[in-house]
Amino acid sequence: MDIVAFCESDPDWIQFSNAHVQLQKLRNAYLTFLDRAPLDLLGPSDVLVVVGHGSPNSVGDYHNAIALVTLLLNRGLRNNGATIRFQTCSPADNSQTANPILLQIRTQLDNSGRQSITVQGAMAPSITGWRHTAERVVPHHHLGRVSAQQGVTMFQNRDQIQRAEAYINEHLRPNSTSRELADIARVVRTYTANFFVDFSLRAEPFTVSANQGFVSL
Repeated sequence: MDIVAFCESDPDWIQFSNAHVQLQKLRNAYLTFLDRAPLDLLGPSDVLVVVGHGSPNSVGDYHNAIALVTLLLNRGLRNNGATIRFQTCSPADNSQTANPILLQIRTQLDNSGRQSITVQGAMAPSITGWRHTAERVVPHHHLGRVSAQQGVTMFQNRDQIQRAEAYINEHLRPNSTSRELADIARVVRTYTANFFVDFSLRAEPFTVSANQGFVSL
């Protein structure tokens, strides 16, 4: 069973939008929080997609690879060839550190006997469009204020963002079920459909390639 999991306790509109994209790609994936994820149900060909903000030193709320891998093991992660894909910015970025968090996670998985697990993540701030195929990243001037971030032009319509945030605040509960989380993600996506939030590939310069800036360890 494929699983999409938030790695932050209070996911924002970007993360819910991203989660919706991942659910569309994986179709029958189970959406939850990482600290609730039933990782014992991951099969050899399954993928755990970890959704959140990130940096070379952190994945969502986790700033320590040991703590993150300990959580994965406690949730039932087996050494069965599954894939963990970090849909966060820059977990493999080695431009400022020789030991980015993706590499640290790889090391901790190896040390815990999970050598057959594949980990994947981007080397940079990673923004693509909503389509499943590679596309050109372009501004949507007619939809709202456009701002540049990390050299990629992104949709920034505060009105729509505020609506998405309000919807999350109204409907997200500590015990929200997978179906309820998916419903929130679907509605949030209707407000933010033109924001480029598929954090899987690097866009530079404003083009996307399936193998560009993406690391698999």
